[in-house]
Amino acid sequence: MLSTVPRPAGVETPGAVGLPPPGRTATFLRARFACTDEEVLRAERSLLPRQVHPSIDPARAGNTCDSLQSRLSLSEPELKKVVLKIPPVLGCSYEANIAPSLAALQSRLSLSEPELKKMVLGLPSVLSCSFEANIAPSLAARSRGSR
Repeated sequence: MLSTVPRPAGVETPGAVGLPPPGRTATFLRARFACTDEEVLRAERSLLPRQVHPSIDPARAGNTCDSLQSRLSLSEPELKKVVLKIPPVLGCSYEANIAPSLAALQSRLSLSEPELKKMVLGLPSVLSCSFEANIAPSLAARSRGSR
């Protein structure tokens, strides 16, 4: 269902010329978070290349969202904020990708549960990073530089 709210100049509707028709990603975002057309459009645009859209499995995305919400004690609006900031998280396996990164981040930085939650809310991109490949080297460089 498209909203009747006027769109700002230059904002296309999903399914408009040049954009794929709403797919499973749009359907999931609307059903789970009651996302607006604009929110769906921004999320889908961040999922380039366009071939990624059909690969978002609603069951996996739902499991990832449920697990992340439970692990970090996120409210539904907080979870929506995280997902809309980093939509590729919908295609990640919570068990294989996100949980190990959260555990490593929490352990390495000695973060409490509330501190981990605050970090993810403030910097959702940490969910898309491999701790060992992306975050650990940066932390190591910083600790060497502060000596």
